[in-house]
Amino acid sequence: MISPPDDSSQAPSGSWIDETLRTWFAIAPVDGTFVGLHQHDQALPDLSPQGVADARARLQDAAARRPPGTPDENPLGALDEERMADALAIRLWEYETRWMLGGDGLQDALDPRSDRH
Repeated sequence: MISPPDDSSQAPSGSWIDETLRTWFAIAPVDGTFVGLHQHDQALPDLSPQGVADARARLQDAAARRPPGTPDENPLGALDEERMADALAIRLWEYETRWMLGGDGLQDALDPRSDRH
């Protein structure tokens, strides 16, 4: 059996990406289950107005904690960080736009008394 290469230099434990993914999956447990983290199997995201506001704040904090990189330090790690930053930007947009998770659109869709169905 061939052992996988040691890529510990590419993604050190406790890296910004690891921390961000832990935050992401805590906010979006269905995403965690989708990628095989079965500790999230029984959880659903908190889509209450306060839950959405808290999730947005946690994602904004994760984006702000992105460490500055040096170009020659680790090109693969830099690419991974770019992809993670892009994913955060998209998810934040989803939380901020009326038609996704932010604004009244989601709450109206979840409220059976809403006249916007």
